[in-house]
Amino acid sequence: TDLASFDMTAPTVTFSDNLPGIANRSTGSLRFTLTFSEAVTGLEASDLGVSNGTLLSVDAGADSSIYTVSVSPALGVASGKIGLTLKAGAVTDASGNQNLAASNSAQAIDTVAPAAPKPVPLLGFDNPQVTIQTSMGTMVAELYPTQAPITVANMLAYANAGFYAGTLFHRVIPGFMDQGGGYTASGYKTPTYAAITLESNNGLSNLRGTLAMARTAVADSATSQFFINQVDNLFLNYSSATSPGYAVFGKVLAGLDVVDSIAGVPRSSSDKPLTDITITSLQQTATGSTQLASSSSLSVSGLEPGAVWSYSLNGGSTWLAGSGTNLALPAASYAANTIQIKQTDAAGNASTGSFSSALTTTQPLWSARTSSLTAGKPIPCWAMFHCPTARSAKPPRQTALQVWKLSRARPSA
Repeated sequence: TDLASFDMTAPTVTFSDNLPGIANRSTGSLRFTLTFSEAVTGLEASDLGVSNGTLLSVDAGADSSIYTVSVSPALGVASGKIGLTLKAGAVTDASGNQNLAASNSAQAIDTVAPAAPKPVPLLGFDNPQVTIQTSMGTMVAELYPTQAPITVANMLAYANAGFYAGTLFHRVIPGFMDQGGGYTASGYKTPTYAAITLESNNGLSNLRGTLAMARTAVADSATSQFFINQVDNLFLNYSSATSPGYAVFGKVLAGLDVVDSIAGVPRSSSDKPLTDITITSLQQTATGSTQLASSSSLSVSGLEPGAVWSYSLNGGSTWLAGSGTNLALPAASYAANTIQIKQTDAAGNASTGSFSSALTTTQPLWSARTSSLTAGKPIPCWAMFHCPTARSAKPPRQTALQVWKLSRARPSA
């Protein structure tokens, strides 16, 4: 027999798919086309492996050398590739030759939505409130956006996204403070947003019942963690640029007994309560309101590199493209959550944040300044970019107890 007449070549395969860009959260499925070098039989779903996705179906075409494989992208993949692997021996050609293993991982995937943008007022507004429900009771706190606009916007963004649900008061020191918002029973919870600018030089003091941002030794390192002062801790106040202290941004209005109860629980040598004290819910429960006199009333923060953003002034009915990091608002009155800001990342995933307070804008800032100057009148505080704020007096020399407290004040990274 002439050996040259025998076909001893294994069938080969090439992969392609129908998605030109990145698979994102809105990609319901994509189709891979497997083109074999010749007609083959035997391909089944069990012959294929998928990474970062789920196999939906395998369909043979009219030409038995072409098969279509449908895959659903996996959610929660921040960056990576969808992989499709064909096992060795999956198909057989007319001569009985079987394929070698082959794979493809060319399709990019990003199915993690960006964090919701944070609208920050450039001037202050009436104080919103949050309700902190814990396994030991409920607290209600008011926040101070006039003195700490970045910090309050940060807290509300985390709160309204449900980030704090299931987190713990993980560090409690009697006679000092209760710290929470960064750990769950399973361990550290990765913050959604980048660290914020420290706003400790704002005239507010670390008094009993106040809320302040926890941070590391780096000034601008606060993310989601906060603490509640059990007592007056004036040594935590802003003192100088080299001793910036901790940013107060709110105060407990109701539930100080809960703060004290938390302080009394048994704890480990690392100040962790022996029984978990869980934050079951931390949500905004009063919106606050504001009147602004600025043509660039809201600063837009929390944007990802490479993302684009748009905004709606009518609760999401219509959208306009935004640019830069400020949102200029026409003179009007806006109900809470009417102003919405949406960012879309490079992969096409989108998320929306809203300004959760009522807002009224008046005449543009330049007009107020010009008319005051023209009339020879002093410029009112509300018409300035930066109104003067009272500053805390320099705290007295630290006692030995205060030095001990300060050495324990910084949270673990």
